[in-house]
Amino acid sequence: MTTLAWGAVTDTGRIRDVNQDGVLSAESVFVVADGMGGHSGGEVASAIAVEKMAEKTAFNSVDELVETVRRANREVLDRALDDRALYGMGTTLVALAAMTVDDTELLCVVNVGDSRLYLRTAGQMMQLTDDHSLVEGMVRDGWITAEEAKVHPQRNVVTRALGVEEPLLVDTWELVPVAGDRYLLCSDGLTNELSDTEIEEILDETADPQEAAAALVEAACAAGGRDNVTVVVVDVVDTEPTEPDPPADRVVANHQAETVPASTDATGNGTVPASADATGNGAEQGRATEPDRTTKQGRTTEPDRTTEPDRATEPDRATEPDGTTKQGRATEPDTAAEPAEPASTELDSLSWRSFVDWSWLRTWPPSWFAALAFIVLLFAMLLMLVLSAVL
Repeated sequence: MTTLAWGAVTDTGRIRDVNQDGVLSAESVFVVADGMGGHSGGEVASAIAVEKMAEKTAFNSVDELVETVRRANREVLDRALDDRALYGMGTTLVALAAMTVDDTELLCVVNVGDSRLYLRTAGQMMQLTDDHSLVEGMVRDGWITAEEAKVHPQRNVVTRALGVEEPLLVDTWELVPVAGDRYLLCSDGLTNELSDTEIEEILDETADPQEAAAALVEAACAAGGRDNVTVVVVDVVDTEPTEPDPPADRVVANHQAETVPASTDATGNGTVPASADATGNGAEQGRATEPDRTTKQGRTTEPDRTTEPDRATEPDRATEPDGTTKQGRATEPDTAAEPAEPASTELDSLSWRSFVDWSWLRTWPPSWFAALAFIVLLFAMLLMLVLSAVL
């Protein structure tokens, strides 16, 4: 079984008055959530996400992990509908969970937004997650360089977050646990202040994961601390023997969620809920669907599957309050995989292009167009009066 050691620290930073980050570090599940939306909305959204992730003591599959994230998303959306003061709140989420699937020990990662997960091995440090942000999409499409993205005026715009749309797009990775590996989960309050090289140096200088997490947060605050800073460092202390030559990035399966899964109604019939843009308005659904892209090392590709886990909650998982830390060692429980539901199809959702084209007009209600037409007509009449007076 896989044995882990970890440390977690969260800090408000030097500028903000409220810490809107959330953090969970408990035995086999580790979460960082970076809230956004108003003075208190982000704090509420990240707290909901962490609370939902803490309800289960163990996960049996990556699909079960994804479904828990999606339940957290629904809870954030529902809370915002119930309380208008929280309208527009959202949160990023990145999580690492140790589990056993079909007698194989895995570390599974889920990601939504621009919080990150890094892997530090004996040979290199690499970012495993992809940022769901406006500038990252522009970098991937070749519009700007990575260096230009760091100073882009819209570098803080995320294109995916809990509390924005339903169903939620969730990227996943399945990793081989290797003794000696170190994982870093963090909010952008760390990566906006420190370069990857600086982060790597601090991780290498400090063997204890709790001390490493504290050193990273301290360095980010010293560099400016313009945002909340949250860090979780997880070390793989021991594990069952793995294949003699595991992948350098430890990835054995990766699903990049470019499409939204169809849900089912109360009768079990398949439905495709309306998507939403960054403002929460419904987005166009008239684009063709395509199957999920799932890669499996040494195996043929297979579609993404979504399971319905047991809804019962288990309270013996503690979350980390603001400003506190937690350290411990845990052995991954031996759990059996739960059966998966049939494969689902998904369809494209929000991307950075929605910020630079006119497709967002399709989300306007008719009343907005009527108001715009009235303003244009009023302006035209005023212009005619001015011209007639002059001539």
